[in-house]
Amino acid sequence: NVELNTSSPMVLNFESSNASESENGTVDLTVSNGMPPYNYYWSNTATTEDLSGLSSGSYSVTVTDDGGCEVIGYVDIGGGEYCNLRGSNTNYEWIDRISWAGEEFVTGPDGGLGIYHTVTFAAVVGETYTFEAEPDFMANQFSEYWRIWIDFNGDFDFSDPGEEVFSDGPHIGAILTAIEIPADATLGVTTMRIAMKYGSIPPLCGVYAYGEVE
Repeated sequence: NVELNTSSPMVLNFESSNASESENGTVDLTVSNGMPPYNYYWSNTATTEDLSGLSSGSYSVTVTDDGGCEVIGYVDIGGGEYCNLRGSNTNYEWIDRISWAGEEFVTGPDGGLGIYHTVTFAAVVGETYTFEAEPDFMANQFSEYWRIWIDFNGDFDFSDPGEEVFSDGPHIGAILTAIEIPADATLGVTTMRIAMKYGSIPPLCGVYAYGEVE
């Protein structure tokens, strides 16, 4: 006689939490059926059942049970929110228009923060593009300070090396710069942040008195 250990196919159940600005996404994996104990191998090389400290993106896991059966599962970790940055007073100055590789978009005053998720500019890794931004004023023209960031790796912050693509000031009138898309930039849609501030360089996050962010 031969002993035969039968079991139902493994089922993977995922519970996950999105990543916010820091890498704090999580995955709670539960395996049903199969023959425990289980071995885990994730696409990020982790070998634990559950994951933490994750950035946004897609993850896969291969689970092998004690009988040598394998099953592969997938889970997506959504992104979070960027830190808040805005001007609190646009009575005197604001960002009036921006231009990417000659494609112009007029924004006008937005009360300190303009969010334009529907405005998308095309870019290719390794290529360089001209970018222009122009302020407008209620009356007198002021010298302004500028900073521009692009979230090249899509991790919902602008603090990684190379993500600050422009910083200048004080400057009168429109700014013009060349922005190179790095070869290792994550493919897909990401976010550019343009900040203009009166009196000093805009911070990475926070609220300041005079100026605007888009």
